[in-house]
Amino acid sequence: MRFLNKKSFDDLLSRVTIIIILLPFFLLSFFNHPFGDDYWSTGLVRRLGFWHAQVELYNTVPPRWLALGLSCLSPLSWGNFWGYKVIPVVFILLFTGAVAGLLRTLSGGGRVMRNSQEIGDSSRAGGDQAVSRKECYRLAIFFTAIFLSAAPGIGGGIYWVSALIVFGVGLLLFVCWVNLLVVWYRGRRSGWILSGIGVCFMGMVGSNEIITVISLVVLVAINIYRRKIDRATLVQMIIFGLYLGYFFSFKGGGNRYALMQTAGSGKLWYSAGFSILVSGFCILRALTSPFCLAALIMAYQPFVRWCRGINRLELLPAVTYFTMTWLLILFIIPFIVLYLSGLHPPYRVVNMVLFFQLAGLMYFGAFAVNGVAGGNSSASGATNQIRMTRWRGTLTRLGKYRNMSVVLLLILGFLWKNNVSTATRVLVTGSAYHYDSEMNKRYQLILQCKADSCTVPHLRHTSITLRDDSTDFADSHISDYFQKTVIVR
Repeated sequence: MRFLNKKSFDDLLSRVTIIIILLPFFLLSFFNHPFGDDYWSTGLVRRLGFWHAQVELYNTVPPRWLALGLSCLSPLSWGNFWGYKVIPVVFILLFTGAVAGLLRTLSGGGRVMRNSQEIGDSSRAGGDQAVSRKECYRLAIFFTAIFLSAAPGIGGGIYWVSALIVFGVGLLLFVCWVNLLVVWYRGRRSGWILSGIGVCFMGMVGSNEIITVISLVVLVAINIYRRKIDRATLVQMIIFGLYLGYFFSFKGGGNRYALMQTAGSGKLWYSAGFSILVSGFCILRALTSPFCLAALIMAYQPFVRWCRGINRLELLPAVTYFTMTWLLILFIIPFIVLYLSGLHPPYRVVNMVLFFQLAGLMYFGAFAVNGVAGGNSSASGATNQIRMTRWRGTLTRLGKYRNMSVVLLLILGFLWKNNVSTATRVLVTGSAYHYDSEMNKRYQLILQCKADSCTVPHLRHTSITLRDDSTDFADSHISDYFQKTVIVR
């Protein structure tokens, strides 16, 4: 007796794949603790107050007003350690929601249609109806699962809150910014949309320099493609000009970049060559993660359904501009760090390369699924239709083995080291629980210590998944935060 038909089994396997990949990252969050710079900025707040801490930071590091402000408002400023267990969960949910909102907009949700003629044009262009909100969220969840399963720096990118605020919040704002830009250029040019674009752009330039450069590259590409400068661009250029004045008003930017200089700084060709290799490394990470491959396979059907709402009239003309902009973004993310410091970009920066690779994969996938590559003439259209029919036929035949392949990949994924298997092992073996207990005991020892210096034992259970650096050392920031010398033995 068959309890599940094929569609029901597909839905079940889809949910199981998402749960297997995402659940460990949610559970690990509840064993998270502050680390490194988390103690630095909050220690300054407790010692100097919020505004004086901002001045001190601005004269020490680049004045990232949003990132530093949020870091100074994080839970440790009030002596709370438990809040760091919630922040990664909140970020993952917000990130998924922002991606879903962008997918909804791109698939037709919220598209401005002025008359029946425009509606007919959109229908003929392939955007006959908006994809449901549920489908967009489903695809966004898959996107998050794929990203987390292959991201090179989970500890530094998700669980280290200071780095999450700098790079994670920047990516989150970028997704919201692109969403608002799409709405704006589709014709909904209200003051609220313009204000939202300005706020998101202002937040990005206040997060980190890399996402600022990326947003400027996107903005330039849009204006070159449209061949005119509109109000949105002018507002953002004014904001950027004000930020430059703000940036150079403090010594932190120059001091930080002076400290970044090494013997390898300024090597153009080395930096350029290695920047290309970084993209190859991210692709290798994705292809060697069974969980990432399983999620990619299961995401295919919801992705195809989402592509039905894509307007081909918007997709076709922008291919060249998108490709050139996309390749430039993938190149400049690691290049900025390599050229300035001569050091390999940290994994929390490489995470951004993977994010934009996935964004490009979705764009080119939508381009292929909609079959717009063959041109507009009837002959090329017929040829393209034949190719698409053959391609879909091949996928249908391969689809017979899809579920079997996904189940096999989910099983094999636990047999070698990857993000999901490592996170699962840390949970199952109790290492995360013991790490949490040891950190809580360390706090008690420090708080109960009445002397100017106190000794705490080495952590016996640490994980690169929960910490940007799994080694346990005497961190000067912890001593500054507790106002006593903390010795690790």
